[in-house]
Amino acid sequence: MIAWALQIFIYMTIADALMSYFPDLRRNPMLEQFHRFMEMIQKPIRDRLPKDMPFDPTPMIVIFICTMLKSIF
Repeated sequence: MIAWALQIFIYMTIADALMSYFPDLRRNPMLEQFHRFMEMIQKPIRDRLPKDMPFDPTPMIVIFICTMLKSIF
């Protein structure tokens, strides 16, 4: 059950990362709420990373953490 929830969260992280390439989608109220939820999870990780990186590796880190947790459960 926990592994299933973590897999869904991985898909949600991928969807949020892909949505960042389409800024017009952010105007949709439902997708805006979705992004706020994902940002709530990703912000603590993003705050610990250096600010001068050429890209944001936060989604990859979240997926890595979820994959590690899935292997435990």
